[in-house]
Amino acid sequence: MRRHLMTFSFLLLSSLLLWACGGGGGGNVPGPNNGGGDNNPGGGGAAGGGAVTHWYMSSGLGRDSQLGSVSCPTSNLCFASGTNEILKSTDAGQSWTVSYQDLTRPSGGTFYLSGISFPDSLNGIANLSGLNPLIKSQDGGNTWTASNALFGTSFSFADSKHGASSELNLLSLQYTTDGGNTWPAAAITVGGIGTNLPGYFISKPMFIPSNSGNYSVGYAVAGKSDLNHLNFTSILLKTTDSGATWLDIPTSYGAQLFDVVTFIDSHHGWIGTFQGNVITTADGGVTWSSHFIGNGAPVTAISCVGSLNCWVLAGSTIQASTNGGTSWTQQTPPAGSGYLINYYDIHFTDAIHGIVVGYRYQTVGGPGSDFAAYTTTGGF
Repeated sequence: MRRHLMTFSFLLLSSLLLWACGGGGGGNVPGPNNGGGDNNPGGGGAAGGGAVTHWYMSSGLGRDSQLGSVSCPTSNLCFASGTNEILKSTDAGQSWTVSYQDLTRPSGGTFYLSGISFPDSLNGIANLSGLNPLIKSQDGGNTWTASNALFGTSFSFADSKHGASSELNLLSLQYTTDGGNTWPAAAITVGGIGTNLPGYFISKPMFIPSNSGNYSVGYAVAGKSDLNHLNFTSILLKTTDSGATWLDIPTSYGAQLFDVVTFIDSHHGWIGTFQGNVITTADGGVTWSSHFIGNGAPVTAISCVGSLNCWVLAGSTIQASTNGGTSWTQQTPPAGSGYLINYYDIHFTDAIHGIVVGYRYQTVGGPGSDFAAYTTTGGF
């Protein structure tokens, strides 16, 4: 790992928190040689001086909120949740307006607990920082109401009623059939044996896109380490009933620590690992290949469009692949002179339109503002 034990432990904890909790992404896990200067775009997320970028700052920002998650039910309609706000965009992330705001919640600290899921253009579920009630919208984000469920976890929805979540405190999976009002425990079977995976951190579940015709199919990954953070055990889980039951899918790379997972259909899937690899399958998990992304930082968010085009967040960098994950190219992060950025989530609606969200600041530990950027060229 090329890191001494204290640094490794910090990175592991940071990665697990970002991965196991809301938002799905984590630009605050530093990569190797994380400097953060203007001439080091890959390390600290600051824009390189004079470097050409095809990512552009969004408009409509400027509030002290850390955006932890983004969801786009259509090619143009997108929502982002932060520690005290929900933003809405109708132009694929080029500009944002406030859809919901609660200034009684802290702007930082528990950014990884913010999350949002819009399975269609009208119905959305969100949680902001901390253990607070889920809030729901049934009119495309125009109004929001609190649900009965207290939430401090990550989740996604297959449709307006059916969803799944990973609970940080219980270290297990739950599901809902009533739009998030109730969350019974899911049944998990690994190696033919029922378990709630004690000691495992479980990632944010995800469902394959509804246009695939298999919206009830979803995936999650679970992993744990020994006390010295030297040996790992990871599991890929699959559901075919919108999260009520989960079965393990064997992989040949379970000794790596799985961070995040995404599938675009029942065949093509990608797993991001703490070791800085992306593990790919094109046959539904029968065979797998592991590919190093290049900077060795934990992969904390993935967005793929089709079988070839993928983007990941890794150590405050954006890495892109046009060959299904075999090779990766670092893209220049948008920031602004003197700014640092933590990236928390990334989402592409097609091969050229993408959004990255997070937090922008000038001084480590100092005040900052919500951050979002967009591309109309795939970032190239």
